[in-house]
Amino acid sequence: MNRTVKVLSTVIAVVILLPVIAAIIASQVIDTDDIKRIAADQVASQTGRKLTIDGDVDLSFFPWLSLDLGHTQLSNAPGFSPAAMVEIDRISVSLKILPLLFGTIELDTLTLAGLHADLQINADGESNFADLGGGTNASAGATQESPTKNDNKGGALAAFTLGGVEITDAKIRWRDPVSYTHLTLPTKRIV
Repeated sequence: MNRTVKVLSTVIAVVILLPVIAAIIASQVIDTDDIKRIAADQVASQTGRKLTIDGDVDLSFFPWLSLDLGHTQLSNAPGFSPAAMVEIDRISVSLKILPLLFGTIELDTLTLAGLHADLQINADGESNFADLGGGTNASAGATQESPTKNDNKGGALAAFTLGGVEITDAKIRWRDPVSYTHLTLPTKRIV
């Protein structure tokens, strides 16, 4: 019985200490400029858009994997205003680590502070955001197809949980010259 308790307490200590040690090592090894570059490359390859993260990138690892991004911009679609389509002062999200072992993604509240979105429709009736929803890819002019279950090479995701979305100090602008609509929606808080 004593040996079983000793082995069990050693296993528990390793399970608790291993993520803490990994978090300490990761915080010293991970370069936030790499995170900015990888995010920008992924957005460019998926959407043809330019993602710019001007602000700081802060990471924490335990008990949640937390990511805080400073000032971030997403460029507009080709043929629209050269100004950014979306600009956010701060993005914050946290991910629980242990559920990842079971194929479950559990996110805390996604916080978007200082969101400014400029949504437009041009004279031809095309929007500057249609290519982001899996429609026509503005950079390639090709239609993107949604992945099917057969395309999932990494295995199935057991569950996905998002604690909510909180948007503060938002300004959403809608311009449609076809219907002569121009709206600006300033908001203090959307939960």
